[in-house]
Amino acid sequence: MKVLLDETLDHRLRSYLSSFNVFTVTHMGWSGLKNGELLQKLILSGFTHFLTADRQLPYQQNEEKIINANISVIILNGANILDEHIRHLREIKSLLKKYQPGFVEIKYGNPSK
Repeated sequence: MKVLLDETLDHRLRSYLSSFNVFTVTHMGWSGLKNGELLQKLILSGFTHFLTADRQLPYQQNEEKIINANISVIILNGANILDEHIRHLREIKSLLKKYQPGFVEIKYGNPSK
């Protein structure tokens, strides 16, 4: 299981997911890539999960392509701050373990902040 954290997320979240093989977009040298390009690199590099706070991703990318590539895209839909993500770590870890290809959204907090 190989997990990629989007550059929109606080990179410190990686340390809270240490039981998984987690990398950041920045660590991979992929900062600034558009979503389509980033997803292509993610697929070719053997990632199984992509964690992001980009709620627009399902409207911009074809879910069938994501499913066929056997990638799970987990969208953290809440206040994009580390403390908020930590409060929902159990749910995040549960989704990582379930490994459901396609888009999965975790809604919590106030996403407008």
